[in-house]
Amino acid sequence: MLNHLKDAVSGRAARSYLGHALERYGEVHDLRIDSGRRQISIVGTPHGETTPVTVDIERYTLEQRNGELCLRVEACSCSRPWIQTLLRDFACQRPFPLPSWAAAAL
Repeated sequence: MLNHLKDAVSGRAARSYLGHALERYGEVHDLRIDSGRRQISIVGTPHGETTPVTVDIERYTLEQRNGELCLRVEACSCSRPWIQTLLRDFACQRPFPLPSWAAAAL
């Protein structure tokens, strides 16, 4: 129960953070974190699209790099095949530095 509550609060904070970071590409509608399973689901609508896209980070790991906490996407999928290909080429196995508040969230 406590993990679920933590994940819900973290998901809202992450949605705001990611929404700002990705605003030039589209709008983030929902972001859900399951820290126990190390999974994240993101729903958003890219500019120029009429229907939302779902990106599922099916497995992530956390690592320290040069004193920063980073999230590494181990496996992901997307409801649009071309975006899934972009994710595999540019997001999978790449470390993404996280803001300091995210350390406790994930």
